[in-house]
Parts: sequence; structure tokens; C-alpha cells
Amino acid sequence: MNNHEKFTEETEEHLESIHWLLVIIDICIDVVFYSGAIFTLFLTICLLYNFSKPNNILNTAYYYVLVLGYTVDLCSVITYILDASVFPEISPMKEINNIIQWYAKLFVGFWNTLLVLNRLTALIWWNKHSKIWEGKFFAGIVLILFLYPFILNGYSFGNPCQLNLHDDKCTEYMAESQNFVAISNGVNGILSLIVGLFTAFAARFSVLASKSSQKYEKQLLIQSIISSFLFGSYCALTAAYSIMYPYQNDKDFAVLFDFTRDFSNLFYKIFYYSSAVLLVILS
Repeated sequence: MNNHEKFTEETEEHLESIHWLLVIIDICIDVVFYSGAIFTLFLTICLLYNFSKPNNILNTAYYYVLVLGYTVDLCSVITYILDASVFPEISPMKEINNIIQWYAKLFVGFWNTLLVLNRLTALIWWNKHSKIWEGKFFAGIVLILFLYPFILNGYSFGNPCQLNLHDDKCTEYMAESQNFVAISNGVNGILSLIVGLFTAFAARFSVLASKSSQKYEKQLLIQSIISSFLFGSYCALTAAYSIMYPYQNDKDFAVLFDFTRDFSNLFYKIFYYSSAVLLVILS
């Protein structure tokens, strides 16, 4: 066997190994996607049931905002499944799914930041916490949260590619859109991580009304900080994915593109669903 034949054989083995690694990653994504969605749905139903009980400890702004985020994610899961598996050939369904996915990807950054800010006020400015996160002020916060994607990027609907992202003519726009999501979520990720770490440090010198409430609030802070680390990892992978997007059909970069895309999707789901799992474990 000459050197060329050895190189060819080694290359084929290498590519086959990469192929199976990508297959394993895709399986992990599907497992996290479906099991996480089912668990989050169950947790959301449980939280909504507890909201109906007067004077329940879960009737706080933190859990209200948390459920809003889970609801948005569940909507994106439903429209994705409908578009990919139930109505794959129906154009309106694809457009609806594109809108929901766009909304969910921008919504999640500010949502995570709000959760960390809620922990900041609960542990540092606990005497003003209820004034900020109740009544009309809280209603205004929720309104801004829902409008945030449109305020930030609503102008993008002026481009027809926004509803046809996977059209061959929209490759450049898709790359720009992914880059925008990466930057906006990256800013939120850095902000939430800084606020979370600052809160963890400052909370050491803050005294709450009782030790039990202090322990409870710190447990929620730990959950928020861990989620922020995972969210930061997702943002970094999204940035790499947006950079690689124009080269997805280039044979020299196709494998790297697949890696960044798959790991970005995996970390997004781990970030979202780990918050639900951590909430149960730490509570």
C-alpha cells in the first residue's frame, strides 16, 4: 500500500468517526429536546396549579417570569414539531415557525437577565424588592419582556427573508440574523453573569429578614448563576455558528459548521431545561 492509499484510508476512517460523533450528538439533542420539553411542561403545569393557591410560596415574580419563559419555549417546540413532522409542505406553517423561533431566540436573553435581576433585588435590596416586582411596576416589566424581541429586531420583518430563512437566496441574511442573535444574547449573557456573581458576593454582607428566606433566595441565585454560565456557552457557540454559516457548503468547513450548529442547539436545550431540573433539585 503506497502513501496515497494509506492517506485515503486514514481520511475515510477519520470522516467516518466524525460522522458517528455527529450522529451521537444529534441523538443527544433529540433526547434533551423531547425529555426536557416533557419535563418542563410538567413543571409548568405544577407551577400554574400552585399559583392558584392563595399565599403559596411560589406566588412570586421569579416563578411568574420563569413560567413565561417556559411557555415561550414550549410554543417554539410545538411549532417546530408541527413544521418539521406534521405539516412540512405547508408554507404558512413554516412562516409561523420562523416567527416563533425568531421570537424565542431573542426573548430568552432578556428573560434570563430578568431572572438574575430579580435575585439581585431579593438579596441586596430586599426591602424594596416587593415594590419592584409587584403591581403596575411588575406589569410594566412583563410588557417590556414580551415586546423586547420586537423592540430590538422588529424591523427585520421588512425583509422577505425573515419568513423564508432557509431559502437559498437568503443565506447571507440568515448568517446576519444568527450574528444579531449571538450579539444580543451575548450582551445579555455577560450582563446576567456579572450581576449574578456580584449578587453572590454582595449577598455575603446582606441580612434578610430571616435565615430561612436568605437560604431560599440564595438557592434561586445559584440556579440563576449556573443557568447564566450555560447561557454564555450557548451564546459563544451561536457566535461561532453565525460565523461559519456562509461556509456550510464548503467542503473544508462543512464538518466544523455541523459541530458548531449541533453543539449550539445542544447547549440551548441544556440551558433551558437545566433551569427546570436545578429548580427542583435546589428547592
